[in-house]
Amino acid sequence: MRLRLWTVAAAAILTLTACSSTDSEKKLPELSDSPSATQTTTGTLLDEIPDETPVRPEDVRSNDGSIAFAAYVAEVILYTLETSDPALLTKISDSKVCATCKRVRTAVEESAGKNQAEVLRGSLGISDAKVTANQGGFYTVKESVLFPAGGRIDSTSGKVLEKYDKETQKLNVNMQWRKDSWVLLEYDFLENAKAQS
Repeated sequence: MRLRLWTVAAAAILTLTACSSTDSEKKLPELSDSPSATQTTTGTLLDEIPDETPVRPEDVRSNDGSIAFAAYVAEVILYTLETSDPALLTKISDSKVCATCKRVRTAVEESAGKNQAEVLRGSLGISDAKVTANQGGFYTVKESVLFPAGGRIDSTSGKVLEKYDKETQKLNVNMQWRKDSWVLLEYDFLENAKAQS
C-alpha cells in the first residue's frame, strides 16, 4: 500500500494546498501529467491554502470530549500540512512527548522552499471514533480518517509528481487531560506503525 506524504512523518512534508468544503465555488484545475497555466504558482492552486484554522471543540473531560478532540487533532494535522504552518500543532501538543508532532514540524519547516504543493480535492472525513483507553486522565481514541483524493505537484512548473486516490486510514490519538483542557501526547496512523516496525 502506498503511504501518503502526510502519514510518513520522516518524509519531506511538502507545501500543501487544499480546497475545503466551504470553498465549493473555487475550482481546482484537473490533475494531469502535463503542466498548464492553471497549475503554476500564479494560478489558483496556491490561492487554495485555508485561511481559517480548524475550530477547537469545547474541552470536556469525558469519552465524548476525547472523541471530539481526536477529530480536531486530525483536522489540525491536515491543516498543518496544507499550510506548512506547524504553530497550531505545536499549540495543542506536548512538544516534550509528541515525537510524531516534532517530526512533522521539522519536515514542514525544512520543506518550505522546495516548490512543491499538495492539491487535495475535498474535505477530511472522520468516522468510527471510539475510546480504546481511559485511565487516570490519559485517553486513546482510534478513528477512521478519510483523506480526499489529490496529488503532489511541482508548484513552479505545474507538473504532477504523484497522484493520490481517496483513502481511509486508522488514526490513534493519545491525549491527556491537564487542568481544564486536552493535550496531544502522540498520534500515529496504524498502517504506518505496522509498516515501520
